[in-house]
Amino acid sequence: MKPTIINTLFAIILIGSTLINKPVLKMLLNSSLKLTDQGWSLMNKMWSGLFIFLAILNEIVWRTQTTDTWVNFKVFGIMGITIIFTIIQIPLLKKHLISLD
Repeated sequence: MKPTIINTLFAIILIGSTLINKPVLKMLLNSSLKLTDQGWSLMNKMWSGLFIFLAILNEIVWRTQTTDTWVNFKVFGIMGITIIFTIIQIPLLKKHLISLD
């Protein structure tokens, strides 16, 4: 249940920051990653979607599987999905990266 609440809160924060045109990810990562405003907006939306997906998936696994399976999913499944998702974001980052040259 706890991952569902945390992922939902992260999604709400990211969606809210997108709606007021102040992407949270830009505020957190701007010193180490320079992206166009469109890139930050897209990244905010993509991560919002991931957190919503993880919240829903956690609920499905929690309600349909054994406790042991759910615990393994929380520890390894969510981490694995997040790592794969992060790797998939590389083309988005490259497309919207601002060159410092």
